[in-house]
Amino acid sequence: MASLEKVQRSGGTAYRIRYRLGKRELAEYLPLNTPQSNVKAILAEFDKRLALHKLGAAFLSPLRDNGAPITLSGFRDWFLETKKTAIRRGRPVHKKTQDTYRYAFEKLISAVGDVRASITPHQARTFETALEVFSPTTRSIIIRSLRAAWEMGIEEGILTENPFRKMAVSTDRKVPIVLTNEEKDRIFEKIENKEARLGFALARYAGLRRVEICGNVKWEDVDFDSGLLTIPEGKTGQGQQVPILPPLAQILKENRKPEGFIVNLHQHTLTHYLEKAQRAAGVKKPGAVRILRHSLGAGLLSQGVDIRTIQLVLRHASISTTQIYTKIPAAAVRKLLEGKNL
Repeated sequence: MASLEKVQRSGGTAYRIRYRLGKRELAEYLPLNTPQSNVKAILAEFDKRLALHKLGAAFLSPLRDNGAPITLSGFRDWFLETKKTAIRRGRPVHKKTQDTYRYAFEKLISAVGDVRASITPHQARTFETALEVFSPTTRSIIIRSLRAAWEMGIEEGILTENPFRKMAVSTDRKVPIVLTNEEKDRIFEKIENKEARLGFALARYAGLRRVEICGNVKWEDVDFDSGLLTIPEGKTGQGQQVPILPPLAQILKENRKPEGFIVNLHQHTLTHYLEKAQRAAGVKKPGAVRILRHSLGAGLLSQGVDIRTIQLVLRHASISTTQIYTKIPAAAVRKLLEGKNL
């Protein structure tokens, strides 16, 4: 029978499994911070294989064979817990990213069942078939999420193969919808809430995302002397800075407070105010905050600002993301420029 020992290491708690093969005393370590449920499953698998070995079967460690002796749900729990405490670019992984991983696992388990984490080629094909009902974008998000999870499993010694590497993902990006300057002005005039107006301005003139606007940037983060706004925690979980353009500076100065959040609203509340203002202004285009960010990127490009600079302003991790603004039809760009610069 195998025995289990808990070992404290600098990176967290590790488990050591000791067992005997003939006259040999062997020991193997589980990855750091393995959930207790996974530890029990692995220990049970050791005992099962050791019992078969006594009957003459060849012994192969569950931690070294082609796959993990844990179910998909067990691997999901381990991965999400490990990802939750992981540090990416200096900060924990964002909760929305965690939710995306959880959603991907749900779709996988729904398609193939709660099988072993080392899914077979047949199970992988079954999953690919199940994904056909999703849009190319959603399908790509699911595959990329699971691909990342399996990569971590391989790095930690839980898995040996990544069945999602060979699954095709869409590289096409939708042409972003943008607002004209006249539409932006009409919407702004219809916003009833003062903080929502500030949120609109932050999205329009600085390209902030909704998650970066609500309960994030503070008045202390605004430096009018340097003309820079610091975003403590953006989508990437990293502190970043954006320039404060003159229209935004004017709005911020008019509503300036000594401290506190600039926009102390829930994300859904901000969206509610902006969508209500869109309807009142007669603007029938999808997207409340995101469309303002897209409009800024398209507006800068149409005025001759180079792609690299726009990437820095919008804080895209990849230049390929910024290049979607080159796909916007010329007629839309022309309307965007009517009357004003932004």
